[in-house]
Amino acid sequence: MKKIFLLSLMAVLLTACTTNEEPEEPMPKEKTVSSVMAETAEEQTLYETCSANGNIRVAGSIEVFPVLTGRVVSSPVKMGQPLKKGDVIAVIDPSINGSNYALHKILSPVEGNLLSIPVQPGTIASPENRIAVVGNLSELQIVACIPERFYSYLYAGMNADVSVEAYANETFDATVKEISPLIDENSRTSEIILTLNQKNTKLCAGMFADITLYLKSYPGVLSVPSGCISVRGSETFVYTVKNGQAQLTGITPGTVINGRTIVTGGINAGDLVITEGFEILTEGEKVNVIADGKKDKL
Repeated sequence: MKKIFLLSLMAVLLTACTTNEEPEEPMPKEKTVSSVMAETAEEQTLYETCSANGNIRVAGSIEVFPVLTGRVVSSPVKMGQPLKKGDVIAVIDPSINGSNYALHKILSPVEGNLLSIPVQPGTIASPENRIAVVGNLSELQIVACIPERFYSYLYAGMNADVSVEAYANETFDATVKEISPLIDENSRTSEIILTLNQKNTKLCAGMFADITLYLKSYPGVLSVPSGCISVRGSETFVYTVKNGQAQLTGITPGTVINGRTIVTGGINAGDLVITEGFEILTEGEKVNVIADGKKDKL
């Protein structure tokens, strides 16, 4: 009985081995397509900048002092009031300790606006203490201190952008007018004075200003975000898009400006450079560019 069972099992095995059915071929794997972000390389002007803080002041303000000591009788002016040269700012009575003197008028020495009048009627004015400050509110300047390491870049006529908290979405063009020849030993900074390129009624004296100085320009250069550059050994490269595929492209990097690296060789204007999603790419891999935008002016 056991022999019959063994013979039947061998017959079944022989039949399975001699079958004419061919094994199924494995289904080819579909090539993956990676989604990436890219930007088109274009010639552009980059600027090396320096940020600083400063205060807006009235240019050429003048402090007014009385020539006599006396009690302030009247002050017919208000803060911010326009003044002409010779207008009365205050009247004082120099009669003290029983002596009688004629009233003395304090006159504005220049045309402008009344910026400050710290004395009030009834108070004592003296030559040691100012009685008013007069200046032209339409002529503003910004005073700032620049770190010593940027001193060699500074020059009169340098362009700058100014912004203030009150108008957070606006910038105002300014120009460096004066540069101090000294470096402060304590702060290691040098004072500069800037003037606004256009008069406006929005800015006023006393405002705190954020300043961006344009130290140096690099006109007509190609650049890429520094974060999309890879280094392997002595080679530096980026991924570009050619015919829908990722291509490893060697580049010659240059100066880094505000998070972008100037490229002096390897890519041309019009090349599509992958800026995000390149970390897991391989040469020749198909890519889908989901954003192809031109960079903003820097």
